Amino acid sequence: RTPRGPGGALPRRPASAAAMADARTAPGHLHDLAAVRVTKDEGLSFSILKCLSLAEARRLWRVQRVFSRVLGDKVIPLLALYERNWGIVSQYMGFPDEPRSRSHRCFEYNFDTMCIEAVLHLDFECLRLLARRGYDFAAVQAQPRLLAFAREALRAGRLERLSALRAMDFDFGAVQADCAAAGEIAETLQLDRAVSVDLLGSRLAFRCPALDCTGRGFVEQQLAKLCASKEALFKVPFVLAAFLRAGASAACLVRPDGCGYLLLLALASESFSFVYLLVKEAIHLEAVLLRYRTQILQLIHRALKHRRFVTLDLLAFCGYAFRSGDAEVQRQFDERLLACLLAEDFAPLERMNRLGFSLRHFAERNKAAFQGFVQRRLEDACTAAWNDTLRAGAAAPGGPD
Repeated sequence: RTPRGPGGALPRRPASAAAMADARTAPGHLHDLAAVRVTKDEGLSFSILKCLSLAEARRLWRVQRVFSRVLGDKVIPLLALYERNWGIVSQYMGFPDEPRSRSHRCFEYNFDTMCIEAVLHLDFECLRLLARRGYDFAAVQAQPRLLAFAREALRAGRLERLSALRAMDFDFGAVQADCAAAGEIAETLQLDRAVSVDLLGSRLAFRCPALDCTGRGFVEQQLAKLCASKEALFKVPFVLAAFLRAGASAACLVRPDGCGYLLLLALASESFSFVYLLVKEAIHLEAVLLRYRTQILQLIHRALKHRRFVTLDLLAFCGYAFRSGDAEVQRQFDERLLACLLAEDFAPLERMNRLGFSLRHFAERNKAAFQGFVQRRLEDACTAAWNDTLRAGAAAPGGPD
């Protein structure tokens, strides 16, 4: 019901989009919007509907055809961007390696603006989405807002901000030189960082300038030395955590041309903490997964063979998924998964489905075996139901009919 004001009067409807934005918190405003006489002017409908929140707009999806068209093509993707709902934004970005959904048209986002706002807010999820879309981060190299962001970070000693800029290959060398000439670089950035890790009675000690922690050279070299020795591999997660604590960023390290191989080590070790350290700020995660695609497929084979489902769960957490056109790649898992299906062991199938393994194509490739399995299950269910009926009839006072 529409709430009434003093004296039983109905609340007045906002006369404009601006007034509606002011009245968004008033009770009954959604009911009033549905009662507005909608014209065929989609521009007017767009101006009105974009004043809503994303949740309110989605509730109006099926009110009227005009609403549905304007909401789906313009309002929903724009509100999702305002509210940083990257799951919905990704559906409207139109990735080149994915088929476009019929229900979602490609929305023309301003990727430059998205990139700048993501850096200013340290929103690595948005930057990861742009990298997956193939966005060229060099397009914002000369943006004044990012140059001012770098200058302020140098003055305040904010390593995490400088690391975010370095992760997208933003060159702030000129700004750094200007700040150094003016004596404006924070003192904490001019001192060396000492990093030490105590492991089983031994100590690993590292020392480097603070600004080197935001780059890739020094940290990558130390991690590469540890990974070169099989006996020292167990030290890598602890040393990585120490470097991240000192100001290094996983966004600079997890790259296809950097330390992306660390993700393979983390997956093989089945350590959620290790994987989380690498993934939470990774920007080029999609490129790393593509770079090590062959090794990841080998990991999946071994995980299925030895029932190490934690590895598959971690891959799903990283966002790894089979592509829709990878029918031949998925076919190589058919034999093992079919054996699990016939044995009614559904855990491997469930994990593989989370990774984008198509159960429909799997059933089509193994049509005879799949039909036999379904038929046997139906017959067993019918037999069990018939036996239950007979037992219930025998237990009745009058005996079976």
